[in-house]
Amino acid sequence: MVTLKKLFIRSNILLFVLLYAATCRAQKPFIRDFSLIETSTGVVVNALAQDRSGYIWIGTDIGLVRFNGKAFVQLQDSVHRPVTAVSACGENVWVGYNNGEIGAVNNLSVKEVKIVNGPASAITSLFSNEISSLVAATEEQGIFVIINNIAIPLNTSNGLSDNFTYGFSVMGPERIIAGSDVGINDISIAQNKPSVRVYTTKQGLPDNIVSAIAGIPNTSLYWIGTQEGGIALYDREAKRIIPAAAKWLYGQVNDILSVSGKRAWVATEDGYLVEAVLDDSAGIQMHPYHYEGKAFKKLLADKAGNIWCATNHGLSMMTGEYLSEIKLDAPYSLYDATAMIWNDNALWIALKQRLFRFSLQDPVPRMAQVFAAKATITSLFKDDNGRLWIGTFGDGLYYEKGTSGIIKVPDIGALDDKASILSITGEGKRLWVAALKGVEELSCENNGTVGLIKHHSKKNGIGSDYVYQLYPDHKGNIWMATDGAGVCMYDGSGYHHWNASFDADGKVAYSITEDVSGDMWAGTMYKGLYHYHLNAWENLRRQEAQYADVNISAVIANATGQVVSVYQKCIDEWYPQSRNFRHFNSAMGIGIDSTSSVLNCAARDKAGNIYLPYQHGVLVFKDQAAPYDIRPGVHILPPSVYSRTVPNERHVFEHDENYISFPFDGIGFVNHERINYRYTLQGYNDGWVSTNDASASFPKLSPGNYIFRVQVSLNPAFEHPKEDDYSFTIATPFWRTDLFYVSVVVSVFLIGYLYIKLREKRLKNVSLLQQERMMFEYEHLKSQVNPHFLFNSLNALSILIEEKKENALTYTVNLADLYRNMLAYSRNDLISLKEECDILNSYVHIQQTRFGDALQVKIDIPNEVMEKKKIVPLALQLLVENAIKHNVVSLAQPLIISIAASEDEIVIRNFIRLKISKEKGAGLGLVNIWKRYGQLTKRPVTYGVFENEYIVKLPLL
Repeated sequence: MVTLKKLFIRSNILLFVLLYAATCRAQKPFIRDFSLIETSTGVVVNALAQDRSGYIWIGTDIGLVRFNGKAFVQLQDSVHRPVTAVSACGENVWVGYNNGEIGAVNNLSVKEVKIVNGPASAITSLFSNEISSLVAATEEQGIFVIINNIAIPLNTSNGLSDNFTYGFSVMGPERIIAGSDVGINDISIAQNKPSVRVYTTKQGLPDNIVSAIAGIPNTSLYWIGTQEGGIALYDREAKRIIPAAAKWLYGQVNDILSVSGKRAWVATEDGYLVEAVLDDSAGIQMHPYHYEGKAFKKLLADKAGNIWCATNHGLSMMTGEYLSEIKLDAPYSLYDATAMIWNDNALWIALKQRLFRFSLQDPVPRMAQVFAAKATITSLFKDDNGRLWIGTFGDGLYYEKGTSGIIKVPDIGALDDKASILSITGEGKRLWVAALKGVEELSCENNGTVGLIKHHSKKNGIGSDYVYQLYPDHKGNIWMATDGAGVCMYDGSGYHHWNASFDADGKVAYSITEDVSGDMWAGTMYKGLYHYHLNAWENLRRQEAQYADVNISAVIANATGQVVSVYQKCIDEWYPQSRNFRHFNSAMGIGIDSTSSVLNCAARDKAGNIYLPYQHGVLVFKDQAAPYDIRPGVHILPPSVYSRTVPNERHVFEHDENYISFPFDGIGFVNHERINYRYTLQGYNDGWVSTNDASASFPKLSPGNYIFRVQVSLNPAFEHPKEDDYSFTIATPFWRTDLFYVSVVVSVFLIGYLYIKLREKRLKNVSLLQQERMMFEYEHLKSQVNPHFLFNSLNALSILIEEKKENALTYTVNLADLYRNMLAYSRNDLISLKEECDILNSYVHIQQTRFGDALQVKIDIPNEVMEKKKIVPLALQLLVENAIKHNVVSLAQPLIISIAASEDEIVIRNFIRLKISKEKGAGLGLVNIWKRYGQLTKRPVTYGVFENEYIVKLPLL
């Protein structure tokens, strides 16, 4: 017996299935997964950004990763924390971490940025601009506006509804729309003071926890994503919330990516990518696509139209902006598909003799058979009256005639009931039918009457009876892709051919179409795709010989300029702005392995979307309103000199740094495997060098100015390529410059001049030194032989003779030694410190005989200094003499003179107790010592009063 609990569970499951089926679409974008690390282990991706060079920066739980479309490079990171937010502006890339720190990318490393008063909780979103200001949303601390590395917090203390903040949209430095755990915060900042307007469920939000915000360009509208309530719109000018009408069934919204017009992609935690469309009459329409096992975190649109998805397992690329698929079950088979058409808001597809239709509004397409012919159906066409025409190969022509159903056209012209039809087209009331015997121009009246107007064949001007496709252009001309006559155009009066543009192989044309600009396109046998522009045909595939598959089965254009050409093993889509092809095959990794080889098996709806059969169903090439640029980019990496990498900012090299290598990086997210490089070094060789290697080396460069240029393209013709360049200079060696020769002449002259001047100066110094020495000798001798000194000396000697005869002899010897040494050393420029101390000791002994204990001279000089160092002769004796002359010497106030020396100088000091009257000539001896030292060394002689001490410092030489 089924319990109530089980019944409740089954009912809920059934309800979910019904609701899911009611909201899903038959179309579903392709998605491709990328492994960020070699082990292919899933890495959680939290953030995405793209810089000016084109690199995609990926914030993961293991750090920051750079992606060029082919290879992932993990950056060295000084923070070593999970990256939760990334922002790129120009060449600058900023990184936010789960601990609130912020880093900046420099080359291939991330360095922490010191932010004053910065955040300390996980950064959920990050925005940067050209003026080096940042805005960071955090989990627990609100929002931080960071200018010049100084953070200004916006939180509940200044009006924010809650400190848990998530996505935001910045409208210049004075307006921020931010989501939080308590609704939307519309923040205006004037004079550094924020004003906040808050919107919650009370104002119409489906949920108070706002997890994502994305502005719609050139409007006042913002997409709002919530945790449980799905999506809504916020009108900033009207100050109101516009909720979605349908119930949200797809899980927590993690990010919203606003794309062209009023359309956005919504990423959810439950594995949904929801295409949201704002319809002015029907409100917000939602088209969900589910991808099992994925949790979508962030979304990024690149310039080529790819949507990049950060997931819980890594990085995925979604094709929703340009390509989707409609999966079909049996009886569908690619090898049975022979013709397609869009009619009555449904897709009609012929599987050999049987014709089926299915609606794209059905979540699961159900193919319903509407007709069966006796032969294979080869062509389908709907005229201006809405009638469906069916051509067969061997069973004639059919058409839909009101309530009568599908009936066969009676024999008319060359068309009989066994006719083999190759193509059908028409305009107005005229119908054109190509069969094996030429082309029949028919009239089609509203009542269903069909009449023959003219038979066109090889005889009357087409050039061939086999016309594979007929196409009316916007001017009313009929273009014909023929077997053997190339392309023929009938303008109502005559036939036009371009035989000179097509060689023998190219004259078999299978398919023809017109693009939105009025240019014609033709697919040929063996020669690929031709483009008719400005009255000339151009072969766009002639440069791409590496592709053996050159037979085109169908060519068809959408409404915005792209042209799709179908080969047996691939599909190419031409982008006119980029002048390159987006290439679809098995190497793209999205599951396209094979296409139809049946000629012109393709369809286009009213909106310009293109439908093509492939192995699993139908490919839908979307009409692309945005002018996507699919060209790859290129970035020159830091060069190396003799295998040593140098900073990219360096542009001047020495003459011997002339072996330079330039690595470069191709950046492309469309067919990266097809990237071609070429480079040139202007100033060395102006020719272009094509290469498949991403580097170029130049040895033995001569001095001069150079510009290294590298270009990248998806085709070897390098049409409309992107380029990067690097200017640098190899310096000329100095000995090869005119300045060097002038310098040599000037140097020789200066050396001679300086030699003469130095010699003159040296002679002058010698003369001055001799004069100073002679003056010193004279002054010193004069001071020592003055009557007062002699009187004092002789008086002291007479007293000694009377009182201490034993000391009289010593005194006499010291007096004699003093005068002898004065005469012996006074003519020398320098004497040893020991010799100078001997002179001083003789002089001090004489003076102590006179003054006794009232004069004390303390000498503290190491023996090694005594032996090694030299001094101006008689300098110490003169300084001690000056101290005695100028100071009171008495037993009550003894004169204590200290003399100490180090390796560099000798210091003489005494306390100052000046006599009432100075002796005549005071100070002349010290000046003389200063002058003599000035002739011998640049080291100074210092003297003066310091804290009641008179101190003299003499250099030791």
